Amino acid sequence: MTPVPKDRRAPCTRRFSSRKTATSRSGRWQLPPIAAVPGGDIILVSLAALLWSTVGIANGLMSDLAGVDAALCALARTALGGISLLLIAKLLSIPWQGTQLPWQSLGLFAAASAVFQTCFFVAFAKVGVTVTVAVTVCGSVILVAAGGAIWNRKTPALAASVAIVAAIIGVMLTLFGEGGDVGMLASMSRTGVVALLSSTVMFAVVCAAAGMMARDLHPLHAAGLGLSAAAGLLLLSFVVQGRGLGSLTLLASLDLAILVYTGVVGTGLAYLAFVSGFHRSRSAAVGIAPTLIEPCTAALLAALILHERLAPMEAAGCVLMTAAMVPLYLCSRQVSS
Repeated sequence: MTPVPKDRRAPCTRRFSSRKTATSRSGRWQLPPIAAVPGGDIILVSLAALLWSTVGIANGLMSDLAGVDAALCALARTALGGISLLLIAKLLSIPWQGTQLPWQSLGLFAAASAVFQTCFFVAFAKVGVTVTVAVTVCGSVILVAAGGAIWNRKTPALAASVAIVAAIIGVMLTLFGEGGDVGMLASMSRTGVVALLSSTVMFAVVCAAAGMMARDLHPLHAAGLGLSAAAGLLLLSFVVQGRGLGSLTLLASLDLAILVYTGVVGTGLAYLAFVSGFHRSRSAAVGIAPTLIEPCTAALLAALILHERLAPMEAAGCVLMTAAMVPLYLCSRQVSS
């Protein structure tokens, strides 16, 4: 019998190997095709910001949330997002990389995400939506960009710095142009300050941990495991506090459908896009900066879907935030090419 050359594989082996084309020569996972195109990282992170912004709009379309704990909805969204991504990975037969999970980055992501979700809702109640969104979005971007610069001992690119400054100005114009919740700043409680700062720091940690997980896992596995673990910690806190989950049964069918959307699309697919884009970015500053368009997309969607009035200052802020993405995209294209 003639021996089969080592480089010649049976058809079944070739088919199985084709599923593993996402691995590089070093054995680490490469990114989805869209992330490989020039500027794909900016597109994916911007897409994540767009999907995140739809969560608030979707909640506005729900008929009644008075009897449902907001933290419980967050738990449901996180669990739906994580489980759906793991199911997609299973259906696509994406194999696991290596023999050991990145437990440190996974645990960091889960813990930071659980704390972020809890503090974010406390800040909503104590500080107000406008201030919470502004500080969390802008503060986390500054923290991640500064942390990346310190860690890599390299200052952020000029395009990233200009984009971050311009986008932050746009955020302030959009959220505070017509007054917003600025009056609440004077009467902010100590609990509100702690919750606000904690949510900002924890979201920055979530972003950094997501990038670390994507080094060793396929983006579907990284985002799916991270969200599922975070949901497990949130569920544990509910059990420890003796809080029930039955209030979800009070939701109408349409509200349940909206909740499923916010979990699968607004959370699951959003984190998948973010993990894929952020990991590929040339620096932490470039990777995190596109999330600053979230207030812009939220304001535009609210005007289109909820028929909310878009004030001139808000419109100017949206234009500035969108324009700030142009130098980032051009910078990313130059590096990719």
